[in-house]
Amino acid sequence: MAIDEVDVRRIEAVCEPLRSLNTEGLLAGLLDGIDGAAELVALVATYCVLDHAALLIAVDDFDAALSALASLGLEPSALVPSVIVRARLGERYGVRPDQLDVRLTHASLRSDAGAGRTVEIFMVRRTPELPPGLVEQERAFELERHFAMRLPEPNPIIIEGLRAVLRTRAEFHWDGGGYNPHDRANAGGTSVLYFLRLIPDGSGKTRRERLEVKFFGDYSAITSTHTTTPPAGPDLLLGLPRSRR
Repeated sequence: MAIDEVDVRRIEAVCEPLRSLNTEGLLAGLLDGIDGAAELVALVATYCVLDHAALLIAVDDFDAALSALASLGLEPSALVPSVIVRARLGERYGVRPDQLDVRLTHASLRSDAGAGRTVEIFMVRRTPELPPGLVEQERAFELERHFAMRLPEPNPIIIEGLRAVLRTRAEFHWDGGGYNPHDRANAGGTSVLYFLRLIPDGSGKTRRERLEVKFFGDYSAITSTHTTTPPAGPDLLLGLPRSRR
C-alpha cells in the first residue's frame, strides 16, 4: 500500500475535528481547564481562523502516496520541501537535515463539512539512512501532529501579542517555529509558531496538544526566537530526546 493502514487511520482521525468543529470549538478543547478560557478563546478567534490539522507519515514513494490520498476524500496540492519539520527531525534524532527527505502537501477536504480546511501531511521518505526508530517513535508519540490557526492579517504587534497571551495566560510552552519560503511561495512563503501544552485528562495521565499559528510572509526575525524549555519528564516526549530548536 502507498499509505499503510496505521497512517490511514491517523489521517482519518485528524480529519474528523476539521469536519465537526469551528475555530472556537477547537480552541475550547486546546484551552480546556484554564481559568478564563472562554475569554481567551474569544480573543484568539478575533485574530485567527482554524486553518488545518497536520501529521507526519512515512512513505516509500511520494507520488504513489500523493495519489492514494484521493481515496481518503482528500485533494492534495503538489508536494514542496518541508524545511521546518525536516530541521526538527534532524535535531530530534541527531542527524543532518540533508540526510532526510521530507516533503509536505496541503490536502483539502472534499466534503462540504470542513470546506476550505486542509490536512497538512508531512511525508518522510523511508531510506536506509533514516535513523532507527524514527518512524515508530513519531507514530507512537505524534510529535508533529497539531492543529493550526491562521492569522489572515499579520503584523509584528499582533504576532507578539498572541505569543505572550498563549504563553502566559494559556499555559502553552513555545515549541519552536520557522519560515519556509517554498510553502505558499506566491504569498511570500509561510512563517509558523508552534505552541505545546500538557493537559491533564482527569485519570492521572497527560494529553499532549500542539497548536500552530501560521501567517504568510517572512517573519523569521520573530520565529527564530520562538523557543523555550518545557518541563522535563516522560509525559512530554516520553523519553525521546528534546529538540533545542
